[in-house]
Amino acid sequence: MRYLRQINKISEEIESQLRISMRNDDILRLMELRKGLTYFSSGLRSNQSVFEKIWSFGNNHTGEGVIGFFKEEKLLFEDFIIENNQALETVEMYSQILTQLADIFSSVISNNQNTVMEFLAAITIMFAIPTVIAGFFGMNVPVPMESNSYGFIIIMVIATIAAGFSMYIFYKKRMT
Repeated sequence: MRYLRQINKISEEIESQLRISMRNDDILRLMELRKGLTYFSSGLRSNQSVFEKIWSFGNNHTGEGVIGFFKEEKLLFEDFIIENNQALETVEMYSQILTQLADIFSSVISNNQNTVMEFLAAITIMFAIPTVIAGFFGMNVPVPMESNSYGFIIIMVIATIAAGFSMYIFYKKRMT
């Protein structure tokens, strides 16, 4: 049980570090802890089957078994079995908690990534509008305002207004 308390303490430390910053090192430590709990659970299950076999050899329905247990030994052995079962249940509970914790942080990371991707898409669209307008007026074909001396400035103002309008729309939709 002492080791399980240490595992729980380490789990809580990793969780608090993951709340502050989601670095790969912390997530990998969480995965190592889950792996350790799996090995711990496997060992406890093996102990459980050994304890049950010893108990069946030492105690049968007639009260006497192949291995004769004294009364104190029976009580002590029953305590071993109870402690092992409690440890096994605790390991399974910690394992479920760590699995849920990993799922939660995976969802948070995915959500953060989606937010960043939305922001980058909005920025890309805002820069694409002036680029398309400038590209249209930069063609080697006759275009409106070609002969106007203020044509370039007018086109740049139109492109800036279009970019500003798209930024306003994205701001209203909370994409930036």
